[in-house]
Amino acid sequence: MAAFIYSFILLAAEGSQAGGGFGDLYNQYLNYPGFEVWKFLNLAIFVGIMIYLLKKPLTEAFKAKRGTIRAELIKAEEEKQAALAQLTSTEAKLAAL
Repeated sequence: MAAFIYSFILLAAEGSQAGGGFGDLYNQYLNYPGFEVWKFLNLAIFVGIMIYLLKKPLTEAFKAKRGTIRAELIKAEEEKQAALAQLTSTEAKLAAL
């Protein structure tokens, strides 16, 4: 893949030295009707493959994160109740003085 990209860059550079530049390369190879459709088709294929490959790992990761957050919220609620109980007992002691 790197060799292909390197070759493409060299060809583009060679074309620019010949005076044509990237515009000639674009007009000769990339400027044909329907090219925009192929871009969107390639994007759709890529997104479809990514969804297929990442659906299960992402689902599991989100479930694990949801469980962690739920446990932290329960722990925070218990700590809040303990703090409120301590506050009421402290207020009762202060009122008795």
